[in-house]
Amino acid sequence: MKKLILLFVVLSMMFSSSLYSQQRVKASYYADKFHGRKTASGKLYNRDSLTCAHKTYPFGTILKVKNPRNDKEIYVKVTDRGPFVKGRSIDLSYAAAKKIGVIGHGISIVDITKTNLTQIPKAGERKMIPDSLNLENIEIRSDSIIIQPDNTKVSNDSIKLALKINIPIKTKTA
Repeated sequence: MKKLILLFVVLSMMFSSSLYSQQRVKASYYADKFHGRKTASGKLYNRDSLTCAHKTYPFGTILKVKNPRNDKEIYVKVTDRGPFVKGRSIDLSYAAAKKIGVIGHGISIVDITKTNLTQIPKAGERKMIPDSLNLENIEIRSDSIIIQPDNTKVSNDSIKLALKINIPIKTKTA
C-alpha cells in the first residue's frame, strides 16, 4: 500500500509540472514613464526591447507569450519584478505588447509558457509545428531541419520523419 501511494505521489509530481507549464493570465504593459529606468535585475528598461516583468520567474527566463485572440506570439526575457496589481501576472514591454496586438486594450488575457531557451530567438529562426500537422507532408527545403516537439506524439512522428530524410552527412576528411 505504501509503495502504491509513493508511486501515485511521484507520478502526480511528474505530470503536474507539465500541466502547468502554460498559464492563461492577465497581462498589462509598461507605461512610457518607465523607459530608461532601472529594473529589479539592474538593467535599464527599454520600451523597444522584448522584455517583461514577472513576480516569480528568475531573471533571464525566456517566456513565450501568446495572445489567444489573434494567435500572435512573442518571446520575452524576464528582467523585472511585478506587476504589483492584484489579478495581473505579467507586465510586457511596449514592443512585446505591440507585436502581439494588446496595445490599446490596457489589460489583456495571454497564455504564457516557460521555455528552456537561453536567448530570445530571432524572427523566423524558430518555427513551432502544430500537434495536428502530419509531419510526413513537410517539404525539406534546406540541408537541415529542427523540430521542437511539444508532446510525445509529435516526438514519435519526428523520429519517423527523421528516418525518412536521406540527407548525406558532411564529414571532415583528414
